[in-house]
Amino acid sequence: RELEKFGMREILNLRCYHTDTKEAQGTSLILHHLPTRATLLRLDDLVTAMQIIRDRKGPLLFHCWHGSDRTGAVAAMYRMVFQHVPKQHAIDEMVEGIFGFHMIFDNIIDTIDEADIEHIRQELF
Repeated sequence: RELEKFGMREILNLRCYHTDTKEAQGTSLILHHLPTRATLLRLDDLVTAMQIIRDRKGPLLFHCWHGSDRTGAVAAMYRMVFQHVPKQHAIDEMVEGIFGFHMIFDNIIDTIDEADIEHIRQELF
């Protein structure tokens, strides 16, 4: 209910083993569940997240368990794909910014660094 008060209309949950169904009972929130793992985050997962964000009907909040690694990766991809932020700048924001990125998940950095952002934009739009 609190999220609705802040204007949120949709939730994208990146967690594997927990949905937001129980927490969203009695609300009009639209729920999306994209189970991901920080240790195995794939480019396909990030592209699917971008499709959900592209198709949203209103303000959308995305989250994982800690709001660090998977959430940071989706934010970085969003910044590159939708806001045309340079790749290295988006990676720096993810790693050094407010997310609290854990360097043990350097696979996420590699996945983003290897992504063909222009190709992803063409797929999405």
